[in-house]
Amino acid sequence: LAATGLGDAFRLARSSTQGSRFVDFRGYLPSYNEPSAFVSAPIRVGEQTIGVAVFQVPTDRFGATVVASAARGESEELLLVGPDMLPRSDSRLAPDRHSVANACRNPENARLHLPEVEATLRSNPRGTLTTHDYREVEVLLAHRELDVFGARWSILGKIDTAEALRGATAIRAISADAQQRFLTWSLVLLILAGLAIVPCAFW
Repeated sequence: LAATGLGDAFRLARSSTQGSRFVDFRGYLPSYNEPSAFVSAPIRVGEQTIGVAVFQVPTDRFGATVVASAARGESEELLLVGPDMLPRSDSRLAPDRHSVANACRNPENARLHLPEVEATLRSNPRGTLTTHDYREVEVLLAHRELDVFGARWSILGKIDTAEALRGATAIRAISADAQQRFLTWSLVLLILAGLAIVPCAFW
């Protein structure tokens, strides 16, 4: 296990005196090589670290929450992406290609090749734009940077322009919901992590 995300999370927390540490999604062999992320924290008594608590964040529970949160419209979708433009949640519209599992197994195939969106993410931590998504369909897109225990992700909320124009309130609804979820994702991540606790490791 030393070479897995669990091992990395353990070492990061062991060398820390306070706060949580995060290891991004990658294949985890004990979970049949399915992607998992890890959150870890030192367990301290006074000035002494006596152990490390590590929480596993599997993609099935994490991704299902993201997908379900944007399941109202035909084309409405929320996506979490890293600075490498690889998905950190599964696409609702293209789950076979743009998924966390495929990002680990075939990064170039899973990567969101959206130059206009990528440029906007680099220059602005939050904003909205009209652009074309990975389906070459024009969409209205809202984005915001997200700090996940030091990892810099972005959350994208989008809807097809054609669908949005069928009801002017649709884009306002997705933007408002996305803004609210931006502020709560770190808490959601901790709650989800708590569902898959890896026993404390002591040495």
